[in-house]
Amino acid sequence: MTDTEVWLYGSSARGDRDPSSDVDLLVVGDGTVDWPGLPLPARDNLSISRYAWDEIEHMADYGSLFLHHVREEGRPLQEMRGARLRGLLSEMGPYSRADRELACFSAVINDVERELEGDHSAQFELSVLATAARHASILGCYLIGMPRFGRTSAFRTRLPQLGYADSFVNEVIHLYSFRRADDEGRAVSTRASTEDVNLWVVRIRQIIDEVALIAK
Repeated sequence: MTDTEVWLYGSSARGDRDPSSDVDLLVVGDGTVDWPGLPLPARDNLSISRYAWDEIEHMADYGSLFLHHVREEGRPLQEMRGARLRGLLSEMGPYSRADRELACFSAVINDVERELEGDHSAQFELSVLATAARHASILGCYLIGMPRFGRTSAFRTRLPQLGYADSFVNEVIHLYSFRRADDEGRAVSTRASTEDVNLWVVRIRQIIDEVALIAK
């Protein structure tokens, strides 16, 4: 009996996968995986996160937001006897590193500002800002007891509650197209400028600050 478990999470587990979506898999353990026997929704675009059991146990100790994602949406494709990961997830406490994560988001914004002082790609910097905006929104949703981990669901859930109009939410969702384009190695149809980056630096810093108020 293998000591390795495989869990499906993300859009494939939620049921809202599209042709460009990755098939997100969490593999825990150093043993073998029965890849041909796994009931995968697709065999291409696999995105595999692999951890040893001691790493997962450490993550569970501080209530890893990633593991909350897996607990909220994931489903096992291969489990060991005793369903070890299922047990860890069921006993996991709340996420305890929100302050540290928010500090990382702020550091990312500062890094983008420094990059603008030299040669830079506006499209890439917008993709970085989009990632910070998404993760801040995911954290904000979690902190108010409404976990959302989809590509845009955290934006649609959290930003209106912070007082942002639907038009702004749609702008943030469009901003995330820069992240998707960067992941897929393509250009976006919308021209990106340094002025756009400066505008979004201000906007996303404000979102992070507002989420930080919830975390206090």
